[in-house]
Amino acid sequence: MIYRTIIGSHPEFSLSLYESRSALSSILASYAFTMLGFLAAVVAILLSFSQSAAFNRYRKKNYLNAFFFLYAYCILTLALTFVASLLCLSANASDIFMRTAIILATNSLIQIAFIGLAITNICKRAIDHQR
Repeated sequence: MIYRTIIGSHPEFSLSLYESRSALSSILASYAFTMLGFLAAVVAILLSFSQSAAFNRYRKKNYLNAFFFLYAYCILTLALTFVASLLCLSANASDIFMRTAIILATNSLIQIAFIGLAITNICKRAIDHQR
């Protein structure tokens, strides 16, 4: 809505994304797959710290449940981003697929930032506690 308001009064600020939807769709699909790989690495890192005191405190405070909920939600968001970006490539693609793919990609960026912060915090506390 903010974007529409801005380009309504200042069309020179338009990103003209629809004209290059094929390239943008490919970028968004690649992003979704790359981030799914990142999430797999996050779980591997998390499991390597599963015996640490920091991890156990994290689990006892039920933060781990919230983490895995966000993790699953992020996987769903990335999968939907991939599907929406593929639908943008169809011959009869409508504008809604492009908007949905961009919104989902933006949403997943925020989710991945929170997941990254959580895993970094667990790792930092586990390493600090070992010293």
